[in-house]
Amino acid sequence: MGTANSHSIGRRDPTLLRVLIGINFAILLIMISPVGTSREFYKATRNSAFADEVFRSIQVWVVASTLIATILFGRILWKLRRAALAIAAVRFEAILLLAWWLTLLLLGAYGFMLGMGG
Repeated sequence: MGTANSHSIGRRDPTLLRVLIGINFAILLIMISPVGTSREFYKATRNSAFADEVFRSIQVWVVASTLIATILFGRILWKLRRAALAIAAVRFEAILLLAWWLTLLLLGAYGFMLGMGG
């Protein structure tokens, strides 16, 4: 019974979790890099409907993928508990998800502080 449960957990879910969070960190790095903060880029794309759709899609992606990653991590933990396997097997994924959530919270606090500045 233990072997059947360990096969049902597999490595697909943790890999998907890593990919989702990795894409999110890559998007964040692009947005804070000189490419994402370029004033010329902003002026060139300001009136473009395509740019509005791209930026809106990025916002939706970050929110949706974060929620999906969190739900997926909960599902992984549930499967591990059900199979009576060690939760330490997903320690890296837990740290990665926690780092992403902390990054989002810190960016939100930073944005709030910028807004309070005047």
